[in-house]
Amino acid sequence: MGSVAVAAAAVLWAASGTYARTLIDRGASPLEIAEARAWIAFVVLGAFVWWRKTRDPAVRWRDAERDRPHPALVVGFGLSIACANYLYYSEIA
Repeated sequence: MGSVAVAAAAVLWAASGTYARTLIDRGASPLEIAEARAWIAFVVLGAFVWWRKTRDPAVRWRDAERDRPHPALVVGFGLSIACANYLYYSEIA
């Protein structure tokens, strides 16, 4: 299962780069593309978390305080992903 996930990630990464080049050629900026990618990821991951919580009662009743990451860690991770995406699309441009 892990190798299938890695292969799927590689194919999707390559496809996003190819599609980003098309968008850049049509006038989109790297910042707009990185923002769109962030919103798409937010919606997809949010739907997955919602689906998982409604499907598995054990997940719903977990101790939420114990499983919550530190806010600085979340902000740092988000900024690092945003920066990596922006730089990736800037290099494609």
